[in-house]
Amino acid sequence: MKLIHDKTKATLQKPAEQMKTQYDKKKKTTLEYQKKLNNQQVGPFTVLQKHGLSAYKLKLLVAWKVYLVFNETLLMLYIPPAFSNQEKNPSLPPDIINSEEQYKTETILDHKTHKVHGAVGEPSRTVIDYLIK
Repeated sequence: MKLIHDKTKATLQKPAEQMKTQYDKKKKTTLEYQKKLNNQQVGPFTVLQKHGLSAYKLKLLVAWKVYLVFNETLLMLYIPPAFSNQEKNPSLPPDIINSEEQYKTETILDHKTHKVHGAVGEPSRTVIDYLIK
């Protein structure tokens, strides 16, 4: 009986690994930054109410222009970082006032000037980047 059990277990090992590989293809972490694929978990957001058996309505930014109801499989419970050196969640996008992004700044910590080259035949231009708090 043990021999049959061991043989069956060994036979099922390879298909289990193949199924796991197929399933994990959609769960890859990217090595380079791709805005479309990274930062899929943003938040935390307030749950306004429950819709049906497995959907929740969230309080989101109006500027996002997305439907406010999400299935519970797409939501995760927010767990704050346990230590100060852990990666923080990305900050929410800025407010949009008169179709322009508006950030709240306390002070300007530093600035850097660099040239940006345009397309062929276009002159380069100077851009100033600010480090703000």
